[in-house]
Amino acid sequence: MKKNLRLLIVALLLLAWLATVDAVVSAPVNYQNCMSKADKAYGKELYGEALENYQKALEYRPDSMEARIGTANVYLSTGEDRKYIEECEKICEAYAGDEQIVEMLMEYYLEHNKVKEAVKKIVKLRESYPENETVERYYQSLRGRYEQKYCAYDYISTIVSGYAAYESAGSWGIIAENGEVVVKNTGSSSGVFFSGSEMAPMTENGKAYYVNKNGFKERVPDEDFSYLGVAAGNKIPAAINGKYGYVNQKAEPVCEFQWEDATAIVSKLGAVKKDGKWAIINDRLEFVTDYIYEDIIYDENRICSVNGLIWAKKGGKYCLVNKEGTEITGNLYDDARPFLSGQPTAVKKGLLWGFVDTNGELVIECMYQDAKPFRNGAAPVKTDLWGYIDRNGKTVIEETFRDATPINKNGNAAVKIEDYWTIIRLYVFS
Repeated sequence: MKKNLRLLIVALLLLAWLATVDAVVSAPVNYQNCMSKADKAYGKELYGEALENYQKALEYRPDSMEARIGTANVYLSTGEDRKYIEECEKICEAYAGDEQIVEMLMEYYLEHNKVKEAVKKIVKLRESYPENETVERYYQSLRGRYEQKYCAYDYISTIVSGYAAYESAGSWGIIAENGEVVVKNTGSSSGVFFSGSEMAPMTENGKAYYVNKNGFKERVPDEDFSYLGVAAGNKIPAAINGKYGYVNQKAEPVCEFQWEDATAIVSKLGAVKKDGKWAIINDRLEFVTDYIYEDIIYDENRICSVNGLIWAKKGGKYCLVNKEGTEITGNLYDDARPFLSGQPTAVKKGLLWGFVDTNGELVIECMYQDAKPFRNGAAPVKTDLWGYIDRNGKTVIEETFRDATPINKNGNAAVKIEDYWTIIRLYVFS
């Protein structure tokens, strides 16, 4: 009896072994048969049959990317887009960002005008697979994509701290970076809410005052100032009776109004002009240099320095001066733009513009008809029209604009299209 039982057990084990061997041997054949049937059914648009056979194929080869891609394509063909995306996502994760599946995902997003989704995915993939050539190709392609905000004005200044001055029908106001009006255009000039300030300067009928973010007057000085600067720090440039000086946050004078011109004091640095010459000063109104410069370059908000560096003209050319008053370049350039950050700014040599870094080193050769500073990894440049380049000099946005301003930290910039100004927002920026 025991002998018969042992023989039965051996026989059963042998049968199990033979079944396993048969399954192992026949699995590739069965897999290929299922894939062949699935592909044939898919070609005939018999999607139910195709899906069934792709699923059977996966039973024989659970690691088959081809069967999983077939499954995804069935979902797409039957209008089950959500399942298509989910399946592609799973394949992408399982196969370490395989280039074929990356292309499938990106093409789906772009063909369906889902640019935001494409950007979100490609940025994540680039972090995970920095060496993937297909990922990099789509990333570079998407860098130049942007959406246009629904606004149109006669002019928009560079966006600063999330706000810009705008002109419409000859009057000035303030907009947010999304193009929405914050302060209606009633002034003859306007500044911005600078660096977290709750006040912005406006001028109306020759008198300067401050407005708040609700669009109402916030501070109206007793003095008839013809100009008030952005409320940066406690030394704010102001003008009265043709002379410049400085006021505090209450718009009260803090010094004698004795200068022909004066800049904002940012990063503890500014400049004043007297008898046709400029001197650099600090935030205590102490002189860093004598009146030795022919010109100081400042922007629309009279800011000449955001990082402790100033462009000053001497001997007919511009040099770069640091906060100690030391000239860190020679008198090399015919024109320049103030730095907007620690990234390079634009300089002009002869008829063409290029870029220098904060050490005064030329990092992009002078080759453009015009250029503006880098900010957040991109800079506006012009040959025939304006576009944007990255810090390697590679085109980010083709030259399609009549004018353009630097990109802010949220990817927004003011640009001129045809005869009007509007706001664009880049989907990818850095």
